[in-house]
Amino acid sequence: MKIKWSAIIVSTIAIQILGFIWYTLFATVWAAGWGINESPISFAAGSVASLISGFLFVIGVAYLASWLEIKTVGKHVVCSLLFTLFMIVPGVITNGIFLGASTAAIAVDSAFLTIRQIIIGLIIGAWRSKAKKA
Repeated sequence: MKIKWSAIIVSTIAIQILGFIWYTLFATVWAAGWGINESPISFAAGSVASLISGFLFVIGVAYLASWLEIKTVGKHVVCSLLFTLFMIVPGVITNGIFLGASTAAIAVDSAFLTIRQIIIGLIIGAWRSKAKKA
């Protein structure tokens, strides 16, 4: 079972950039919806946690794709989307409801995670497809 570490690093960087842009655009709605007050310490800790968890998540997606022997970009994207829509987003919704987040905040998080998965699927899939042709 081979995974491409360069694809994992590029995917991790790409989703961090996406997260920065996404949560900058929706910062007010998202923070208000979760009842978050600005704090430089929590922002720094959250950024580090996001980087580590994003990296681990990309590794998991790469290994899953390898185990399932997914070979095309399209199937990578579909696998990533299905994983997100059936396993991750329901958890975000449930946690959001229990923690009292607004519908808008839950929607911002769910949409981000779905788009993030599409990007991961595209990058990991393209790298695997490229490696197969070589």
